[in-house]
Amino acid sequence: MRKFEIASSRHELMVQGPSGMLYLRLPMVINTNTCVRKTHMVLGYLLTPRQAIVGGILVGGIAQFLASPADLIKVQMQMEGKRRLEGHAPRIHSAGEAFIKIYNAGGLRGLWKGCMPNVYRSAFVNLGDLTTYDSVKRYFVNTWALSDDYWTHALSSACSGLIGATMGTPVDVVKTRVMNQPTDDRARGLLYRNSLDCLLKTVHNEGFWALYKGFIPCWLRMGPWSLTFWLTYEQIRNLSGTSAF
Repeated sequence: MRKFEIASSRHELMVQGPSGMLYLRLPMVINTNTCVRKTHMVLGYLLTPRQAIVGGILVGGIAQFLASPADLIKVQMQMEGKRRLEGHAPRIHSAGEAFIKIYNAGGLRGLWKGCMPNVYRSAFVNLGDLTTYDSVKRYFVNTWALSDDYWTHALSSACSGLIGATMGTPVDVVKTRVMNQPTDDRARGLLYRNSLDCLLKTVHNEGFWALYKGFIPCWLRMGPWSLTFWLTYEQIRNLSGTSAF
């Protein structure tokens, strides 16, 4: 177990740990005994809400940009099931064949068709998921005085999954429509010029709530994923001896 030394005055708190000194100036009178019992509330360099938002957007956007070709192949292979049910001849039979066909049709640029709505979607989902979990967990622990245990982690992850699905579904609708639209020989979309054009046309032709088509399946997918991810993360954090963020 790590050892920490806590020194305090009326409005100041200093925590000396293995990684260095953390100095906090608080707008309230603090009680050293309370801090000793709940060190997970003050240890570590906590991110501000703005830093958490920017971090969630950057991490999600960059990761999805790199993975966009694989996601494009996945979407097109999923659409093959619908074509076969409608009696159409299959266009592709494997992921490798889909990759070659996309590359031959649009070159390297074709592999990133629908890249920006893909990036937007991942950025919004990660913004909602990562930022919400961090904020909600701190709120539950600091305000409701809940323990940093399984139940708090599960409740926080349920909230983060809901917010992530709420923020990500509209972008997911736009992303799917852009990626599935027919293209010309230069890999340019025939229905939508870009993500904004798709968003405006969808709202104009079908109404605002068309952006939330598939919200329930999205939430049912993200909920278990968020629960599994955060519970696993917390257990790994505890085993490694890392303080809560």
